[in-house]
This record gives sequence, C-alpha cells and structure tokens, in this order.
Amino acid sequence: MRCGSNADAPTRLEGEVARIASQNTTVEAVGLKIKTPGGDQTAEVDIVTTDYIIEVKKSAADIDYGQLARLTQPGDQGYFNYARKDVIYYIEDTTSTAPQDAAKLTALENSGVKVVSSADELIGVLNI
Repeated sequence: MRCGSNADAPTRLEGEVARIASQNTTVEAVGLKIKTPGGDQTAEVDIVTTDYIIEVKKSAADIDYGQLARLTQPGDQGYFNYARKDVIYYIEDTTSTAPQDAAKLTALENSGVKVVSSADELIGVLNI
C-alpha cells in the first residue's frame, strides 16, 4: 500500500476506510495523485484496490462533479479510470436535506457509482 508524504497524509476517515478495505481486499494505493504526461496534478484518488476506486467524503457537500466525471465518463477530458474499475463513494453522513446535496447523491447514483455510508455496507460491496 502506497501513501503520500506526511503533508499529504490521509484524513482520519480515509485511514479508517483504507483499513477496512485492506482487511477485505488488496489495497494498491492510498492518496494516489494522478498527473498529466506533463507532470501537472489532475486529481487525487483516496483509495485504489484491485477492483475499485474508493472516494471518501465526510458528507454529500464534499462531492465534486468534476472528480466524478474524471472517474466515470470516458469522454471527459480529465478521465483517468482507464482500468474501468468500479467506483465507490464512502460518504460518512448522507443525512443532509439541502437540495444541492440531494442532487449530488442522485448524480452519483445515476452515474453507476456505489454509495455506502458504513463499514458494513463497504464490506458488503467489497465482498460481492
């Protein structure tokens, strides 16, 4: 398992999710930075396993539409999921009633992303 420097260390939640993932599958990287051929950073992926890319968010408010497109839409200029790994969004708190947060959750579901919000749900997806 690879991890960035101390300055780029994963958050507590990312660390917990990485630990759960590593107990249920092979974790290839944590905090992986994706760069263009010219060396510019285009994205960061929280956790990469053999079969999945896992993005960890504290709430739906933290979902970035651009990142979602780079993970799920091959026609997007910044697309980098060439291995076509399934994408999981681990969202700690999905209880927001804000309309923009509900729209983000709907966008995830419509793009085929699996959304989980607990260790048990994540384990269930990883062990399918």
